[in-house]
Amino acid sequence: MYTAMSLGLISHALILLIISVVLTEGSSLLPSYAKKELWPYYQIKCDLKCMYGYKTDMEGQYFCKCYDPCENIYCHSSSKCVVNVPKRTDCDWSSCKAKAFCQETKTRPKKKNRKKYLWHLDNTPQRDDGSVTSSEKGHGVCHMPLEEEAKKCTKLRKRWYFDPISGQCRKFRGCRTGGNNFGRKKRCKRKCLSKTKLAKRKGHSRGRKSRRFIK
Repeated sequence: MYTAMSLGLISHALILLIISVVLTEGSSLLPSYAKKELWPYYQIKCDLKCMYGYKTDMEGQYFCKCYDPCENIYCHSSSKCVVNVPKRTDCDWSSCKAKAFCQETKTRPKKKNRKKYLWHLDNTPQRDDGSVTSSEKGHGVCHMPLEEEAKKCTKLRKRWYFDPISGQCRKFRGCRTGGNNFGRKKRCKRKCLSKTKLAKRKGHSRGRKSRRFIK
């Protein structure tokens, strides 16, 4: 009988010890909103109303400054940072935290330039064999500006892009991205330069016809 009672007292003591450890050390693992709801006696002295909780210091302790999930997220020019807050029922204390990621935005030119410059500004990489996806087909890809991300990679390689102002394929050192970015010069010429010459020939032929009509 005394043995059973002693075992019961020991088990209760262990439970109290575990609870005290969780309250002191395990609280740093919780986001601020979880602390307020699950641990009502845990409060920090802060008057800020933060949507995604408070920031933590190097030791994981919360201090009075709002946490921004998009602070260290860098997106392309054609995308924006989006914050996803999981439902409290779908996560535990350690994973129930707002997560930020980049999401593509739909860009569309103005009506007066829509017929002339109709293309999709996406980040789909172009294959080095010259084939492209459906969104990159057509002459519009040759008028796209060279993306800044193409020059910010670690492994720089010799690549080519089409310059619509000079009408030439120009060389640069960077990496593969979507749009106006080619692995070889001949593929740049095949894609853009031949179509540019064809457009110029059509323009000259129309000009000759108009002059003859005036005479």
